[in-house]
Amino acid sequence: MENKQSQQDEYSGLEKSIGYVFQDKAYLAQALRHSSFANEQGLASNERLEFLGDALIESCLSQWLYFLYPNYKEGKLTQIRAMLVSRQGLLRLANRFAIEKYVVCNASFIHKGSPTERILANTIEAVFAAIYLDSKRNNTILQSLMEKHFSISLDEILKEDAIFDPKTKLQEIIKQANHTTLIEYLVEKEEEQNYTKQYVIGLYLNKEKKAEACGSSKKKAEQLAASIYLKQI
Repeated sequence: MENKQSQQDEYSGLEKSIGYVFQDKAYLAQALRHSSFANEQGLASNERLEFLGDALIESCLSQWLYFLYPNYKEGKLTQIRAMLVSRQGLLRLANRFAIEKYVVCNASFIHKGSPTERILANTIEAVFAAIYLDSKRNNTILQSLMEKHFSISLDEILKEDAIFDPKTKLQEIIKQANHTTLIEYLVEKEEEQNYTKQYVIGLYLNKEKKAEACGSSKKKAEQLAASIYLKQI
C-alpha cells in the first residue's frame, strides 16, 4: 500500500500536465522506462509502446487535421502533420510536460543533465500509447488529449515557422483564437511612384486598423500588411 501511494505521488505532477490520471500506474512507469535501464534491471522497456504510440499519434493527428482544414490538399496536410510529429515537434510536448524529470535511463544517455532529445521525443510516443491501453483503448479520450496538446504546438508553429504565407498564417492564428474575428484588407489609397501604381492596404480586425503596407499589387500589399502585424503579436 505504501509503495502504491509513493508511485501515485511520484507521477501526479506529470499526470496533471497531461490531463490524464492513470488507473494502472504500471503503464506509465513502462512508458517512462528506456531500454538502457530496463535491460539492466530485467524489466520491460518502452520500445513496444513507442511503436504503438507512433502509429496512434499519426492516426489521431491525420483525423484532426483533415477536419480542421477542410480546404487543404494532401501535401499541405502532410507538411503540417510532419512538423507536429517530428522530433522537434514532440519535444515541444516533452518540454511542456517536463518529461525529463520522469524518464528512467542509463547515465550514459544523459546529456547536460537531461536524457537525450531522441529519448524524450520517443517517450512522448510511449506515454500516449500507455494512455490508450490504460483507458481500455478509448479512442475518444486519446483523440481529445492529442488535440488539446498538439493544438498548442500548432499555435506555436504557426507563429514561428513558414508553413503558410503571412495572410494564411494570420488567418489560422485568429481562427485558433477566436472564430468570430473579422479580417479585412481595405485599399486606403492608390498612388503613382516612378510610373508604377502602388497600393496602400490597411489590415483591419473587427473594423479596427492593425497595420498598413504598400505594394505594387493589392496582393503584395496585403501579404506585407499581414507580415507586419504578425511581428507585432
